[in-house]
Amino acid sequence: MPDIKSSAATKEEALEKLIQLLEERKPEIVTLEIEPPQTEATLEFLKNARSL
Repeated sequence: MPDIKSSAATKEEALEKLIQLLEERKPEIVTLEIEPPQTEATLEFLKNARSL
């Protein structure tokens, strides 16, 4: 999302304008979770790391 700026005579007015801008654009928050591959090498590494 690009930077959104708002200016007005008071902080309250600037916040109102900013809220209006955000409501017009309706930003969407997206998250992505990636699971690491469960390979034999990964499992062996984890076993050895615990014993250190």
